[in-house]
Amino acid sequence: MSSRFVPSSGVRAAALRGRRRDRLTGDTAWTSAITEAAAGADLLVAESYHFTKDIPFHLDHRTLVEHRAELDCARIVLTHLSEDMLGHLGEAGFEVAHDGLALHLKPTGPER
Repeated sequence: MSSRFVPSSGVRAAALRGRRRDRLTGDTAWTSAITEAAAGADLLVAESYHFTKDIPFHLDHRTLVEHRAELDCARIVLTHLSEDMLGHLGEAGFEVAHDGLALHLKPTGPER
């Protein structure tokens, strides 16, 4: 599996690439590189640090919802949740990771 690092607001986000076409945002503010990384992905694991508050170098749920139409991926799972975001789980527009979550993933194509 390889990774591609994309500068975003002074930090780096990794887009992991392998047979499944899975992607991981890492800690990053919104950048069009997330759209590029998610294109055709089976899974995008995205941080959602806060529900609505814009915090430097982090994604928030509101921003992900605003950009959902740009994220051409089959599945989005949120991770890296603050206490604020945990308080809004019932309002989450995406699947949310939790302690002990096991994602069962099947290979979908040749390694890229």
